[in-house]
Amino acid sequence: MRKLTFTSFICLSSLFLMFACDDSSPSGTCIPAEEVCDGVDNNCDGIIDENLTQACDNSCGTGTEICSYGEWRNCSAPTASTEICDGVDNDCDGTVDNGTGMQCARNSSRNCGSDEGACSFGTELCSETCQWSGSCIGGTAAIEEACDGIDNDCDGVVDGTGAIQLSRNCATDCGTGTELCVSGQWMNCTAPQPALEVCDGVDNDCDGTIDNGTNMACARGDSRVCGTDVGECSTGTELCDSTCHWTGNCLGQTIPGIEICDAQSKDENCDGSHNEGCSCTNGATQTCCGGTIVTCAGGAWPSCPATPVETCDGVDNNCDGLIDNGLALDLDEPNDTCTQARLSTMEEGDELVFSSRTIYKADLTADVDYFQIELREMSDWLCLINPNFNECYSYYFTVTDPQGLNVEFDVIPIDLYATDHVAQCTSASYASMYHSTNGLLALNYDGRCGDDDDWRFYIKVRANTTGVSCRTYTLTVNVPISYIQEEVCTDYPTND
Repeated sequence: MRKLTFTSFICLSSLFLMFACDDSSPSGTCIPAEEVCDGVDNNCDGIIDENLTQACDNSCGTGTEICSYGEWRNCSAPTASTEICDGVDNDCDGTVDNGTGMQCARNSSRNCGSDEGACSFGTELCSETCQWSGSCIGGTAAIEEACDGIDNDCDGVVDGTGAIQLSRNCATDCGTGTELCVSGQWMNCTAPQPALEVCDGVDNDCDGTIDNGTNMACARGDSRVCGTDVGECSTGTELCDSTCHWTGNCLGQTIPGIEICDAQSKDENCDGSHNEGCSCTNGATQTCCGGTIVTCAGGAWPSCPATPVETCDGVDNNCDGLIDNGLALDLDEPNDTCTQARLSTMEEGDELVFSSRTIYKADLTADVDYFQIELREMSDWLCLINPNFNECYSYYFTVTDPQGLNVEFDVIPIDLYATDHVAQCTSASYASMYHSTNGLLALNYDGRCGDDDDWRFYIKVRANTTGVSCRTYTLTVNVPISYIQEEVCTDYPTND
């Protein structure tokens, strides 16, 4: 026989318990009842606590649990996990999205701003990262407080900030101050107000100018520049006295002096010009016409000696800028044309000398001299023997140059028996004249003993340059006595 242990006893006891017997039932028969979770086969179907479930919950939610051997077990309600930003209370602590670093429940919102005064709330949204966006959408935001009877900055105080009443700077013509906002209006400016202008160095009437009242000429204690700083002068200072009038005293100025005709050209009288009224500077020298040197004194030149008379010496004696001008003319002047040439006559054996003649005009313009000479043949008794004897006539013309000028001359032969000698002279061609450039001309003419062999010449003396000279020249005409001869002296007048 097998020995029963304590464990075996427990097992047997459990087996007996599987069957619920009703004590009132005779012979211990099982009477079915509603199955409940009590570890007993209440409905007498041979199974204990079968198919029994009930709702269950925990901090995370609800579920279902089953009965096993008289106990409710295995609740299916969700379990807590680490909180994440997903709009769910993952850790089942009663708050959604409250994990580390999370500010708000995802996609939730809250009021922002203020509804104080003129403000109204807006809405701030929670982002998908469970952070407040920082943007207040909608609503009316606070602005700077203004004096308008409204709480613009929404601090609960109208026209002020906290306990401080709204104020601002204000000004009048006299200065600045402060004014307060009362019931939406600026009032009670503390800036000074205009007053009657008096002489005190202050702008009492606030018009921008100090001491400018009636009969006031200047601001008390003011000063101004006086005098002049032109030339050698310097300005001074004039003060405004205690009655607001200029004193009339120019302190520290250098006043104008007497103008001195000095070489430094200083403006001593301060009129903007120097050495005015001075014809020269003191100590300066100048040479008078004639060579006398004079010295300036008192700003004026002393008188020079009388101006020398112009003389014919190649010097500008009278200092008029012209040399040897305005001098007396020679005795034949004017003799610039054929018409003006004076007639001189001579016979064989004569010599005419025209001395102290000049190629000169007083105004220094170009000059020529015309001379007219008639040569008359002498009577010869031999002609009574034979009137056809040949005779030779020789004429010698010489001119001495004046100093500093070379002259030339032309001899113009004229038909003595023609009616108009001047016309012949004037119209004579250069080829019909005899010319000398060296001051000497000799002419020979044929004649007949019994003929009238008189001759007339015009002589034109001129400079071979454009110059003039007051120095004299001499014209000499010489005709030797002719002699009877058997041969002619020349076929045509020639220049020896």
